[in-house]
Amino acid sequence: QTGRELYFDLEKDPHESHNAIADGRYRARVDYLRDCLIRELHGREEGYSDGEKLIVVDGLTDYIVADAGDVLLICPKSEEQRIKQMVNDAHLAFGQKYL
Repeated sequence: QTGRELYFDLEKDPHESHNAIADGRYRARVDYLRDCLIRELHGREEGYSDGEKLIVVDGLTDYIVADAGDVLLICPKSEEQRIKQMVNDAHLAFGQKYL
């Protein structure tokens, strides 16, 4: 497993030797399948999807990952107090917009 997105046209490439993910001819099909996956994974306890996008976080130990729509925060858990200060600063500067 590479963590990369893969798409194979099994009719033309039954041995899966050419990853066609970046081939514009398959763009609509890849987008459709990605949307299906997002919907299917939404609500699962693993947190793979928020219903809008796929979420992949791998290999992080003792990190906090927080997604608030247009803000994604990833930082060491040891910085928890600093995070609280950043949230407070954001609240003072922007109100509820980023909370």
